Amino acid sequence: MLTLYFSGTGNSKFIAERFSAKMAAACYSIEEEVDFKEKMGQVKTIAVCYPIYGSCVPRIMREFVRKNRSAFEGKQLIIFSTQLLFSGDGARVLQNY
Repeated sequence: MLTLYFSGTGNSKFIAERFSAKMAAACYSIEEEVDFKEKMGQVKTIAVCYPIYGSCVPRIMREFVRKNRSAFEGKQLIIFSTQLLFSGDGARVLQNY
């Protein structure tokens, strides 16, 4: 298993690192200098964690998913989205990218 995250304030990083520690999964910020396609190719399950900005996935995460779309194909996904005010569709909206 692999966990990938973007965190603007540290909240999503906290969730991603805690989850990864419990699951014995590697954990990387999408802002790191890592060969993500290689890392993603080695696992069956990818957890993705990001904050919701104005009911939307942050641009940096949308661009990351678009750039690495082929590496996500055929993988089991676990999506965590951190939100402040209400329970919305923060996890579902990632599928649009």
